[in-house]
Amino acid sequence: MKRTLTSGLAAVLLALTLTAPAAAADFKMGVIDVQFILNTSKRGQEAKRLLTEERDFRMQKLRERKETLDKNIADLDKRRAALSPEAFRKEQEKLLADQQQFGAMLQEVQGGLAQKEQELTRDIVEDVQQLVEQIAKKEGLDMVVEKSAVVYTLPKYDLTERVMKSYDSRGATGKK
Repeated sequence: MKRTLTSGLAAVLLALTLTAPAAAADFKMGVIDVQFILNTSKRGQEAKRLLTEERDFRMQKLRERKETLDKNIADLDKRRAALSPEAFRKEQEKLLADQQQFGAMLQEVQGGLAQKEQELTRDIVEDVQQLVEQIAKKEGLDMVVEKSAVVYTLPKYDLTERVMKSYDSRGATGKK
């Protein structure tokens, strides 16, 4: 049994060795740098601008809230001697609740921004994948891989610029 398995494995390896060069000659591959397209395409730059505006707006609101919170903490510290221990404790508890609420707001903003970025980039990536598929079919490519997963490739296999030009020519909606 062991001998039959070894003989069978050897036969398969021999067949692969003999047919691999012929198959490799017909195999056509391309690479694409999706991150480059996300960063430099018109829609990618617009998405980045929108995200930056959203982040700046939300962060300004958080800064204002933090300044108010810090001012209230400093004010309570100044009034500590004038307050009864019970009144101080009540105001301190209120400020602690405000701090916790601020922390929750900060997490909400961060999560919201991450979700917004994901939404904006998902649409772009889906459009780019469709373009890559069209180009691959048109050029008879067997496989297209993400450039970040490739250690080395000849520049002639890089589809990134062609895909980005085609993508940008489709306009702001990404459809044509």
